Amino acid sequence: MELSTLNINNFRNLNAVQIEPVNTFNFFSGDNGAGKTSILEAVHFLSHGRSFRNVGVKPLINDQAKSFIIKADINGDSDLVKHVGIEKSEKVFKGRINGIEAFRISQFSELLPVITIHPGSFGLLTETPSSRRAFLDWGLFFSDPRFKSEWQKYHVALRQRNAGLRAQLPKRDIHCWNVQLVEHGEYLSQARDRYLTQIQQIIPDICHQLESQLEIKSIYRTGWSKGMSLADSLVAQVERDLSLGYTYSGPHRADFSISFNNKGVAKFASRGQIKLITVLLKLAQAYYFVKQSKTTCVLLLDDIASELDEKYLSLAMRVVADLKLQVFLTSVSSGAYNKLDFHSSAMFHVEHGVVDRVL
Repeated sequence: MELSTLNINNFRNLNAVQIEPVNTFNFFSGDNGAGKTSILEAVHFLSHGRSFRNVGVKPLINDQAKSFIIKADINGDSDLVKHVGIEKSEKVFKGRINGIEAFRISQFSELLPVITIHPGSFGLLTETPSSRRAFLDWGLFFSDPRFKSEWQKYHVALRQRNAGLRAQLPKRDIHCWNVQLVEHGEYLSQARDRYLTQIQQIIPDICHQLESQLEIKSIYRTGWSKGMSLADSLVAQVERDLSLGYTYSGPHRADFSISFNNKGVAKFASRGQIKLITVLLKLAQAYYFVKQSKTTCVLLLDDIASELDEKYLSLAMRVVADLKLQVFLTSVSSGAYNKLDFHSSAMFHVEHGVVDRVL
């Protein structure tokens, strides 16, 4: 999948931007605040329905407008072009795919798989578990046909059980929801564990390509007491859940940890090592996506030249090039990538929200 055209209107300081990206590397340079990152942010929103900067909708809308519009043409493997568009105000979402209304952001995600590496990505391994669950769930959304349905059913049952806990219903009524939680929750847990194992198996090859000596290992945590089944854990903790007013244990609290050279990342990794390991995980995820789906995805790299040293930047870009991904990269200076020899790439200069192709 790749973008052949991209139109952005009233998104941050991008009033009326039209881009025809190439299917390899698209470089965007310009001063801080020029709008480079906003271009990547718009592509991310078209796929994920949110900003990767963890802000709400209001900051994304140009001060002179009430909504923003992002439109694109997406080329698929069958050579059929999908015309997609989103208009978003603070309260209303409107989406269209080939002129037909689309109400769910997942419909856009399926057409435009996007992996993003930005400065905030480097908290993946050290911040809250929710970002690590999202990492696993993104991969499973595309690789496991059952995952989306099982995820939705689990969270419906979880909301209903939590409502019962808040209402202080009798235990027998609370236990009625356990069957649904266990059925769908165990599937989620097994799928996530299996996906993490598959990513783990790819990492040594990526390390080799990056000329890194790191030995990376992962450990998946289910989100409930070790040595107990989810069913037993829910029964054993019902008094605690009633006191809290929500379900404490389950795959909604799942997590994973990463160690390098037998040392925990959170305690022993330097900032540089954390950045490198995060890039390794993201590249392994992209590699698995391409291998499993037999297609490509879009990779957004926001100012990665300032996050990796010259050696690892050059090697990482080689890995990306071999995967034949469509890539959008930003940097303050166009010279950040001058030593990278890529053919058929495009260079854009961004100034005050205006984008001009210069190469």
